[in-house]
Amino acid sequence: MSVMELNNVKVFNLSSGKSLSQFTEESIKTKKSLRYNTEFKNRLELIQDFEFPTASSHVRVAQDGEYIAASGVYPPQIRMFETEDLSMKFQRNFDSETIQFTFLTSDYRKLAVLGADRSIELHAQYGKHYSTRIPRFGRDMAYNPYNCELMIVGATNESYRLNLEQGRFMAPLESQVCGELNVCGFLPGLKWVFGTGGNDGFVECWDTRSRERAALLDAKQGEITALKFDSLLMATGHANGVVNLFDIRSPRVLHSITHKNRLPIKSVYFHGDYFLSTDSKAIKISNKETSQMVTTIESQTNINDIECIENTGLIFTANETQRVGIYYIPLLGPAPKWCSFVDALNDEIEEQKVNILDNKQFVTVEELEKLNGSDLIGTEMLAGYMHGYLLDSKLYYKLKALAEPFDYKEYKKERIAKKLEEKTAERITIKKKLPKVNKTFAAVIQKDETQSKHPKAKEIMEDDRFKDMFFNEEFEINQESDDFRRLNRRRMEERVNEDRSEEDEVIDEDEEIVPKLKKKKKVEGELIEEPDEDGGDKIFKERFEEKVEKVKRVRNKEKKSKILKQKPDLVGRRTAVPMQRFLRKPKPYSQR
Repeated sequence: MSVMELNNVKVFNLSSGKSLSQFTEESIKTKKSLRYNTEFKNRLELIQDFEFPTASSHVRVAQDGEYIAASGVYPPQIRMFETEDLSMKFQRNFDSETIQFTFLTSDYRKLAVLGADRSIELHAQYGKHYSTRIPRFGRDMAYNPYNCELMIVGATNESYRLNLEQGRFMAPLESQVCGELNVCGFLPGLKWVFGTGGNDGFVECWDTRSRERAALLDAKQGEITALKFDSLLMATGHANGVVNLFDIRSPRVLHSITHKNRLPIKSVYFHGDYFLSTDSKAIKISNKETSQMVTTIESQTNINDIECIENTGLIFTANETQRVGIYYIPLLGPAPKWCSFVDALNDEIEEQKVNILDNKQFVTVEELEKLNGSDLIGTEMLAGYMHGYLLDSKLYYKLKALAEPFDYKEYKKERIAKKLEEKTAERITIKKKLPKVNKTFAAVIQKDETQSKHPKAKEIMEDDRFKDMFFNEEFEINQESDDFRRLNRRRMEERVNEDRSEEDEVIDEDEEIVPKLKKKKKVEGELIEEPDEDGGDKIFKERFEEKVEKVKRVRNKEKKSKILKQKPDLVGRRTAVPMQRFLRKPKPYSQR
């Protein structure tokens, strides 16, 4: 279990972590018992075996709230779970993948399943009851308990009607606006009103009693991928990530919600005072009346469908992973009676908050366009957040370096200025007030006052003859003029050299170093190139070392301490005579 918090709204992810099957497989591979595994002891498994071998596609809760059904692969199957025992009741396999399924009764006893092979299977308590086929591939299905009609829409402009009371297909509802239909649904308050949405972006409402079209609405956002009714409200989800809320009495859009991922909307759901919209990456929870975003649930895997339990804060998600997602949001409502212990998690379990902004950089759409990263929208590298996106910080700086290559010079100047400030921060300086006019000239005069021995230099600023020069803007010196540069050329060159010397001292080790050219060293009249710092030029290095050793030998011979040679005198005493005298060459006779 993990806890996320965004906008002061806590979201408990009750399905995070490994499942029981994954724990057992890991223990078999590592040959370690789960008895001492702390992660296994602290796991929270709300419903036993609430998972599929590969992935789950849809989740539905029965009307009485005691049974939960989920479809998944592989093999294609439906699993029924009972909330009283918190375990699986039965499992049924199919020949093809399940596109959609629905409960025909308030409990688990009767099911209708729409398959990917154009088949419709009707299941009873004992198993499969009957199977039939439709002419075109189906995409969505809805059941009306008042007239026992099962409505199916798909890759055609017709809405098929299967009457379960009479056991035969009725005349279909043919649309003159949409070529293909994607979603359908019944209005809760008016069960005879049937709505469909298609690729052309139109919503059609039909009166099933007279089999005529009652209303037509242009959603103006393109293809419709999700449709939901709630009393007098209608929500449409579109392929461009936009969700529109309508009042069925008016064609105007009440509120519009945009998913920043720009992915097709998978499902929309009305839950009390809140409205949930889902794409494959996130679930966005908004206020139904103001459309203000409450919180967002980011998923690490793709989401296929969501289902909420009425009057509770428990949400199920069908994901592209083995485990079916379970989220508990206290803001939406309390936990159901069959898992009331979840309410105590807020106080008893130590929360492990996940900060979604770690190692992330927030960028807006305009910044992405400047960084030439608009192609990343809709990929896993970008996550929709608030009015922009979250981007990995490393990728952000790479894009910025490619888009703005000259920012390194500005960064270097800022780094040098920062180092200079740190270097001069500890100095004790006497702050002197400078006038408003000719500040630089006044600073030079004040600097000369401390170094100059002439007393007249101290009185320049106080002299009545020169006061106007520091208070009247008409006497301001233009330092960019040619005359000023010509007269103060020497001083400006000294200032530039001082700035360069300070910058050289401040440059950090991490900064880019320009390699120096090889110097030549004079050794005993010969020029020898110095070797590289890495010792790469071995030839020059060996020559240099040989020449240095030779020079050392010569110098040591010259500086050798004078060896005294003993020579007897006439008396027989031994006197010390420097050896150097005997080593000298005798002078020619002419020079003596």
